[in-house]
This record gives sequence, structure tokens and C-alpha cells, in this order.
Amino acid sequence: MKIASEQEMIELGRTLADEYMAGDGRRGTPKMFCESKNFGGRGRQDPPSNSARQDPSSNNARQDPPSNSSRHDPPLDKPIVFELIGDVGAGKTTLVKGLAIALGVSEPITSPSFTISKSYACKDGKTLTHYDFYRLDDPGIMIEDLEEKLADDNQIIVIEWGGSVKNILPENHTTITINYNDDNTREVTIK
Repeated sequence: MKIASEQEMIELGRTLADEYMAGDGRRGTPKMFCESKNFGGRGRQDPPSNSARQDPSSNNARQDPPSNSSRHDPPLDKPIVFELIGDVGAGKTTLVKGLAIALGVSEPITSPSFTISKSYACKDGKTLTHYDFYRLDDPGIMIEDLEEKLADDNQIIVIEWGGSVKNILPENHTTITINYNDDNTREVTIK
């Protein structure tokens, strides 16, 4: 799918989190990506205006009206894992910002390029852990940290530059590839 703006990348991350939390994306590609780019049936062909939500750089969650639905968050698979592939500056951390908004993370999301990993508290006691193995040909002790997170049912794990840990990722993890286009847009492929 073609992504034309930072706001669209954030919206994609939000929708991806919504689909997985609803249980629609547990195995294989979430159903929304088999449809046109309307971001999971929300009925939008264009990204929402900035007046409809707060500044995405503040990373504050949107203020949707309360739902009367009886949907409860199902137990997560062990755990949900996203592998992000893309060049430096492709929009990987921007996509994670969208995931975080949908998961109820209240603190700002920044790239873990220098810290290797960052964890964020989500609503309902879940944890979003964001890894960036860009500088590590050998993950060393960080592989033990990742293995611990992979064993935790309440983790949502995002991994950038995961080539050095590919052999321990669960088979059912989702791979998201972000490529630059000549027209300054991004092509996103989800498997």
C-alpha cells in the first residue's frame, strides 16, 4: 500500500494495533490489508485532519467517543511480534508511534537506536517493547532480553533491523517492509 504522509503512517500503525488487539490479525496478514487503503474499514480514504486529533508528535491518544460495544481485549498470542524492515528514515518509528497511540501509551515514542530497546506501559497492563538492532551485528546479551520478552504473554514487540535475531522470532510474527518511492511516498508491504 502507498503511504503519502507521516499522518498516514501513524494511522496505519493505529489500525494495525486495533486489528491485532481485536484478534483479527493473529496469524498471517490482518484482514484490513486485503482491502483498499481505508485503514481497516474506518471509512476514510484520506488521513484525518489535524483538527480531529492532537499533534502526533505529542503521542497523545485520540479522543474517540466511548463505545457501547461489549468487545473485550482477548488474551494475546505469545506475544505479538512485528518486524520492521526499511532504510534509516523510512518511517519505522513513526509507525510505532501509531501503534503506541492505539495501545494507550502515554509517553512519547522515540527511536531506540542508541539504547537498543525501550519499553512502554500500555493500557490493560500490556507492554510495548521496541527494539532497534541496527548497530549490533551480534545482539549479545540483548538476545536474552528479547527471549524473555518473547516468553511474556503481555508483550507487544516491535523489532527494527532484526536480521541478527531472526532465528528466534516466532513463525507467526508480522513483517512490515517500508520502501521509499521516487515521489517521496512510502510503499508498505505486510506479511
